[in-house]
Amino acid sequence: MNPPKEPPYAYINRYYGVNVGVGMRVRMKSGGEVKTGIVVAKRSYDQYVHVRFDGMKFDVPVHPMELEYTC
Repeated sequence: MNPPKEPPYAYINRYYGVNVGVGMRVRMKSGGEVKTGIVVAKRSYDQYVHVRFDGMKFDVPVHPMELEYTC
């Protein structure tokens, strides 16, 4: 019998003390520019938040401490 799966990003929320969930808007400062995007369901259980930045067709993994969680 397999243990129940945790909700997406439960590990990140516990470990980094953030409150991130699928569908949240985020902001990241990178090289003097500000990027905004939306958190998407991650493909694997790792220490990154998967974000589809506005205007992009794919998501990218971002360290949870590099993001501002707007809502």
